[in-house]
Amino acid sequence: IFDDVIFGPGQSSARNQPNKLENDLFIACSRNNLKKVEEMLSQATHTQQNIDVTYVVNGFSCLHTAAKKGYVDIVSRLVSYNEKCAQTRTSDGRDALMIAAYEGHLPVLVALIGIERTLVDNRDRNGNTALHYAAWGGHLSCVQCLVQQAGAQVTLKNNDQMLPLQYAAAGNHADIIEFLLQSSGEELHDDSVLGLNALHRAAQYGSLQIVQLLLSSSNHAYAIAQSSANGSTALHYAAQHGHAEVVDWLLTRADADIINQQNEFGLCSLHYACIGYELYRSQFFDHVVFSAFSLVVKSFFFSWLGSNIKPIRS
Repeated sequence: IFDDVIFGPGQSSARNQPNKLENDLFIACSRNNLKKVEEMLSQATHTQQNIDVTYVVNGFSCLHTAAKKGYVDIVSRLVSYNEKCAQTRTSDGRDALMIAAYEGHLPVLVALIGIERTLVDNRDRNGNTALHYAAWGGHLSCVQCLVQQAGAQVTLKNNDQMLPLQYAAAGNHADIIEFLLQSSGEELHDDSVLGLNALHRAAQYGSLQIVQLLLSSSNHAYAIAQSSANGSTALHYAAQHGHAEVVDWLLTRADADIINQQNEFGLCSLHYACIGYELYRSQFFDHVVFSAFSLVVKSFFFSWLGSNIKPIRS
């Protein structure tokens, strides 16, 4: 979901190469050599010699590197030397808080929030906040810190209109789903540009626990019959991706209309179950056909599917 590759130089410097001091500082930070970092920054301050701590080497500044590796003392020292470095971005718009959130480094997260609370509102190039990254990384303690201590907005969507909740669902992080649902305080308007919500994501990625959690939540409007922009339900997505356990559970709660529901391609969940999942097809097919289809329809499907099946766009 996230592009975790960083290309080219960042936004902080127009120079092509760091000077020796900046290069040595970067190496010291990457090795968690706090003593060396202290010596260099103290000497720079004493001699009034400037070290550009925002300089980017291979896509990362000193602070980004320390945040990614969880070196909280290095992070604190760099920001105390130059608070502006906390706002330094990678080429895809990530700051140190987002990087630490994705990696699950809570002490770094707490340190950065304590120094620069406004970081919590920053967005990367795709509109993701630190909360999106923490949810995708599966770090409950970081999610809780961002929401409870820094005031991160649970309902804030990225450029694709995706909530942090959807990333938690895609990553199969049920504890984070439960926390975000409890923290929202209102009914979530959960639908992305393609009309997928957290329920569709959970079905797509085969997370039965999250499917059950979302459908059992009384304060939030998730239902088996909900469809994405192309008319596909959670049953479609689970069947397409071969998640037999999710399909079986949904079938025990879906009526014939939901089972027979066709998307914009004219395909129901049975079509997707019948293509590419031989080990599980017979179980699903027998269950669905027994409740919704005749033997004549069954025969027609098998002759028709091979030339007409289309993937669900997600």
